[in-house]
Amino acid sequence: RMSSCLRHLVKGGKPVAGVASVFWLVASDEPGVRDAAHAGVSTVCVAVEEAGAGAAAVAAARQLSLRPIAMLSPDLGAEPGRCADVAAVIGRAGAEAVILPVGTGAGDSQVRALLAPATRYAELHPLLGVRLPPGGARLAPLARDEFDVRHFWTCVGGRSAPR
Repeated sequence: RMSSCLRHLVKGGKPVAGVASVFWLVASDEPGVRDAAHAGVSTVCVAVEEAGAGAAAVAAARQLSLRPIAMLSPDLGAEPGRCADVAAVIGRAGAEAVILPVGTGAGDSQVRALLAPATRYAELHPLLGVRLPPGGARLAPLARDEFDVRHFWTCVGGRSAPR
């Protein structure tokens, strides 16, 4: 079942002309990345649960001339050190951005705890991003100013952040 809005954007399983350049599909593995490439999108959002599969999906996206944006699982955000290690692997695999998950209700100290381990990896600095929870846009200046984070995913209206 497809919503009426989405029916206008997708025809025959592919995004309509003009939408393909901004319409991202989500993939968690290599077959999902291949499906995204066949759909005609230029960017794929790679949902990362663990380093091996995430790196393989990012590498597959690069081989198919897609721009992979890696979105790390909220479960990884609960373990900042592990999250940083996975982010580094994903970054080395060729992700254009690696988005770390900031948990719901997080404050300044939780954002610092999540981002500090990631800064050990110099190659991550230009790729680093955060997915802020609803109402978390106030944390963006801290991430930008203290950790040079360049990519932000949030809803400024306080609703659910994009996937």
